[in-house]
Amino acid sequence: VWMDRDSLVVHEPTPLSLPGSKIFGYRPVDHTLIGSPASQPPDSFWSLIYNYCGVDPQQVGSMITSVDEKTIRPYFNAGMLVVRPQQNLLQSWATNFRDFYTLPAFTPFYKQDFLYRLFIHQAILAGTILAQTEDEERHELPHLVNYPLHMHASYPASRCPARLNDVVSFRYDTLADKPHWDIIPIDEPLQSWLNEQRKTLHQI
Repeated sequence: VWMDRDSLVVHEPTPLSLPGSKIFGYRPVDHTLIGSPASQPPDSFWSLIYNYCGVDPQQVGSMITSVDEKTIRPYFNAGMLVVRPQQNLLQSWATNFRDFYTLPAFTPFYKQDFLYRLFIHQAILAGTILAQTEDEERHELPHLVNYPLHMHASYPASRCPARLNDVVSFRYDTLADKPHWDIIPIDEPLQSWLNEQRKTLHQI
C-alpha cells in the first residue's frame, strides 16, 4: 500500500485487500483539473502521456471523479495506491517519471499552467498503469478509503460520512495547520487523539 504522508488510517484496512486477480487498487482523482474528459478526444498533453507510456487511446476506458463527479479517462489519485509488488508497477512509475517529466515536449505545458507541473507525476502514473494493466485487473477502492477530509465541504452529500470515525482512511492536507477540525463530527477517542497529535501532524 502506497499512501501520501498526510494520510491516517482510522479503521482496520480490510477494504485495501485486492480481490481475486486484481493487481492495482485505486481511488479516482477528486477533481478533473488537468484530467482528460471522456467526452472529448485526448488533448495534446494526454496524447504525449499516452505516446511516451505506450498507451492506445482507443483502449482507454473512463471513471468518475470523486468530488466534482465528472466522467474522465482513467486518472488515478496518487495519494493511495494498492499494488501486488511482483508486478513492479511502482518501479515502472518511478522509472517513467524520471525518464519523461523533464522532456522538452512537456515544457510548454508547465509554462502554460502550474497544474501541469504539479500533477505530471499523477499523469505519468495514469499512463504507466494503463500501459501495464487491463481494465479487469484494476479495482476501484471504496470512497471511504483516502477520503479527502480537506474537501469535506464540497464532497457529494450523498456519500459524505456522518463522522470521521466512519472512514477507513483519510487525507488531511493543510488541516493540521488549523486549531480545530470541526468541519465534521469526530467521536472519542479519535477526537482526543487527533488533538494530541496535531503538532506532530503539522510537522509532517
